[in-house]
Amino acid sequence: MAKAILLTAADCLAHIGNPINEKGMTLWDVPPALEIGVIPKRVYCHQALVGPLAKAFSALIQSGEVQFLKTWDGCFNIRTSKGGSSPSLHSWGLAVDVNAAWNQFGKPPNLRPQFVKCFTDAGFDWGGTWSTPDGMHFQLKQSLFAAGSGAAAEIATLAKDVATHTPNPTLAAALALTDAAVRLLATLDRPSNTIQAATRSIAAAAEQLRAENG
Repeated sequence: MAKAILLTAADCLAHIGNPINEKGMTLWDVPPALEIGVIPKRVYCHQALVGPLAKAFSALIQSGEVQFLKTWDGCFNIRTSKGGSSPSLHSWGLAVDVNAAWNQFGKPPNLRPQFVKCFTDAGFDWGGTWSTPDGMHFQLKQSLFAAGSGAAAEIATLAKDVATHTPNPTLAAALALTDAAVRLLATLDRPSNTIQAATRSIAAAAEQLRAENG
């Protein structure tokens, strides 16, 4: 199996800039249907994280793994990475920590495989598999962060999710995904006609979902 290419601070500096400027950040109001257990009501994060995080929360709820989410330990935090000197991806709001007390940096991770899968399937890389494990840490996949074709692929995925999701709590996740697609478009300097058309279709699907489900 090919080794995953991880999102790095260099990627973020090149495409977003100095984290102190908080470019692309948003205060996401988590849909009430996803506010189960310790899932937060609001998350201050980068716009690109909203869609994948909504998918992860929905998966936790649908699978029952949400009962194993003991603590939400944050997202945005401008600081250096643990054990390193470069900025942490938390500095750009592109990573989250969960169950920190049971998954300390450098210690064997203590998360159920089914729990981890809810995040990795939604578009996150998990720190628990690293040579120096960081079991609490989930960060956005590099492929979802990349501009151009990566952004187009993410929008296509969001469109598919909107088309197939069913009512609460998955409906709430679908609507969050459509909003994320529109925000993602806004982060691109010169979006292609295909991406713009896909985003308009997603927005229309979102309105239809809202109308049909009150």
